[in-house]
Formats: sequence, C-alpha cells, structure tokens
Amino acid sequence: MASADGSQFSEVQKETLVEVMLSLGRRRLPPLRSYIFLLLILLPWIALAAGKILQVELYK
Repeated sequence: MASADGSQFSEVQKETLVEVMLSLGRRRLPPLRSYIFLLLILLPWIALAAGKILQVELYK
C-alpha cells in the first residue's frame, strides 16, 4: 500500500531497512586489527620473497 508521499515504505520500514543495511555493511568488513595481524603474519614471507627476487637479479 502506498503512503501519501507516493513511496511504498512507511517511515518505520525505511528506518528498519537502513538499520539492516548498516548492520550488514558493518558485518561484511572484518575489524582493522585483523588486517594488521594478517600483514604481520605475511610480512616475513613477503620480505623473504623480495630477498630471493633481488638475489636472482644480482646473479644474472
């Protein structure tokens, strides 16, 4: 059923929809600290790989 302003949602439904969308958006992204931990875990491997690449380049 359409309301007086022509939209198909009431104000309460709109607010609820916005809250649901915001909570989904928040839930979709992990906290920043998980990215930092991931970087700390991967950093030695990245450094090793970069060192190996440099070593190969130097010996060419």
